[in-house]
Amino acid sequence: MPIKVATALVQSHQATLALVEQAIQTAMKKAKVSGANAVLMIVSTHFSPILQEAILAVAHHAKTTQVLGCAANGFFTEENWVLDCPAVAIMVLAGDVQMHLAEQANDQTALLTIAAPKAINAAWLNNGKSRYGGVSGDATGQGKYVVWQNAKGEITGRAEWFISGVDCISQASHGLTFLNAPMGVRLANGFDLTELENQHALAHLNHAWASLSTKSTPLPLHRLMLLYAE
Repeated sequence: MPIKVATALVQSHQATLALVEQAIQTAMKKAKVSGANAVLMIVSTHFSPILQEAILAVAHHAKTTQVLGCAANGFFTEENWVLDCPAVAIMVLAGDVQMHLAEQANDQTALLTIAAPKAINAAWLNNGKSRYGGVSGDATGQGKYVVWQNAKGEITGRAEWFISGVDCISQASHGLTFLNAPMGVRLANGFDLTELENQHALAHLNHAWASLSTKSTPLPLHRLMLLYAE
């Protein structure tokens, strides 16, 4: 079977089951399937009062119990983004694309991971597994069913799966862009950076900005940050 993956993101003024149903139906229509192997479902924290009903609605429409997801304050797809309003994002996996429990993965498999803040600890982070994903939660990190898998809330606060049938590439999005490669610090006075290698620090910064910017605009100091490492 071919790879069938599609997403949908819908938002409204109220968190309703109708909005959830619209999201899963839209994603499945885009994927041209009547059922899914698995569903990744992200909802805004506005859905807390009807969260279990929303999860079951997605499982019903997708004809699968493999529903993985979390609640979040903001999220995005390849088409749109949303922040601080009632919204649902769905990704359906069908065709040859499958999701499997982390227990079935080998040591080289990267795990799709979603964790609530209260579920993160050093022993889990350092158990040798490679992971990509994100941290979920409402404003307190204690929301009802903050993380779920198998179409029900996960009491551990963590959900880990891996995807088969497709080659995955994951990258972290920090919202930052490097202006230039790292430079050696030649001269500094406390927190005042004076010279980088053989150039005055401000001249170096102006040159780096000019090489990146497509317009002749001054340095956007409110958008800049300095990274330092030994």
